[in-house]
Amino acid sequence: MDIQQIAQMLLQWGPAGAVAVLIVIVERKLRTRWDSVKGKERRMCAWLYLSNWVFIASLLLMVSYHWTIEQNKTNILMSGIVLDLNTNLKVNNTIRTLYTRNELSQWLKNVHWHYAGDKLPNHFSIRIEDDATRNFHDYQLPLDKVIDLLDVQLLYQRKQLWLKTPTGNIELIVSNSASRELNIGNLLPVTSRLPWSNNPSFGLISQAHAGDKVDTALVMQALEADDSYIRQFASQYLVDNIVSLTPLIEKTLLDEDTSLGSQLGLVTALAKASSADLALKDKWHLTGAAQLKIAELAFSDNTALAAQAKRFLIRNVSPNTFSELQSHCDIADVAGTEKAVRCAYLLFDSAYNLAIAQWVSSQYLSEDNELEQVQNAIDLLTSHSDLWRFGAVDQQVQFAKIDYGIALLSHEKAKLYHLRQDLQSQAQYQQQAQASFQQLIDFIGQYERKDYEYPHHIKQAACYIKNPVQACFDKYTAL
Repeated sequence: MDIQQIAQMLLQWGPAGAVAVLIVIVERKLRTRWDSVKGKERRMCAWLYLSNWVFIASLLLMVSYHWTIEQNKTNILMSGIVLDLNTNLKVNNTIRTLYTRNELSQWLKNVHWHYAGDKLPNHFSIRIEDDATRNFHDYQLPLDKVIDLLDVQLLYQRKQLWLKTPTGNIELIVSNSASRELNIGNLLPVTSRLPWSNNPSFGLISQAHAGDKVDTALVMQALEADDSYIRQFASQYLVDNIVSLTPLIEKTLLDEDTSLGSQLGLVTALAKASSADLALKDKWHLTGAAQLKIAELAFSDNTALAAQAKRFLIRNVSPNTFSELQSHCDIADVAGTEKAVRCAYLLFDSAYNLAIAQWVSSQYLSEDNELEQVQNAIDLLTSHSDLWRFGAVDQQVQFAKIDYGIALLSHEKAKLYHLRQDLQSQAQYQQQAQASFQQLIDFIGQYERKDYEYPHHIKQAACYIKNPVQACFDKYTAL
């Protein structure tokens, strides 16, 4: 038995033990007093003695009743405890019938919970929220690995959640976080009965039928809510109304007094609204000042805010924004610093996306301009091929995507020369593509191959080096 379990037992049974000792002491004193006095005083002691036993009987009856109720509950399908939470962390629920309660031992930060639904769900998630950073992580609980559904023990350790089992701890998988794409598709609407909500009206934001009852002031206030689900629904509301709310979002974002929580909610919404899947990008636009502000936030120490800002910048990359980003970074002057590490990754990813965007848009130009723009895209990537030297060691392998981009665009330029029946230039750029693919393979070979995020790039490279044809790109695609 570890010290934490002993402390828990003392805190649970200590008060009851103290009460029991006091009752025994009172009973003995009353009995002694009763035996030694006579008359009215003896009668009074008798009443006190009887009252003491009535109190004891009532206490035992109440404890027995509650114990019996707890033992015979039929609607508790799962119960457990999350151990060793840090001071600024808390447990939240993805399913509205999951309740949490803190023990008297607040200093232990152990959160007990039970799921009391009508039936066990297909999947079960535990959300750990960080009030200090406004980040959250959803962990999938593998029900098939749980031996006793009434005694699920989770352990938060080393910034990770583990399932405790007799054979060892199982690391739980993070399924969502504040750093990832905003997605409320699997979330149930927030109800106003949540006791930790700052404002009962926040629940209206998640209700599809309550649009006319929600004003922008309430939404902006909800970005500051203690509950991350409310903050997510507030961000989604901004996405759904991005065209009309862009001026307000800009104004709030540029305000120096805007808090971390609001910044995260606003940038998360902007990143989501910039997704090509939503087809909203052509309907709204941020000013240069607002985009530069987001570029600054991409270097925030808050990982969730930095990730969302990078997502926005990459999805909205243009020659102007890329130039502003280069000016903000000035990577040669900050070499060896944390800023250089963040700048290197952001510049490389932005350069790749800008080059691809230039290639796509070149298809609508005249023949001469088309060739020139594809070459400009190749030159852009080539000029940033050394950025990996400034990157973090665990991220450097990802910079191989620059080589992939050069190879892809060289192949596309070779295709353009083929259409123009310039076979010599076609062969030249096919060879350039092969050389870039070989460089990609050699570069990745210096690291763990499995760490590279795009395994289909490696397959395409191996295929193209043997035979430079379009089929290599068509056969091996991203899953």
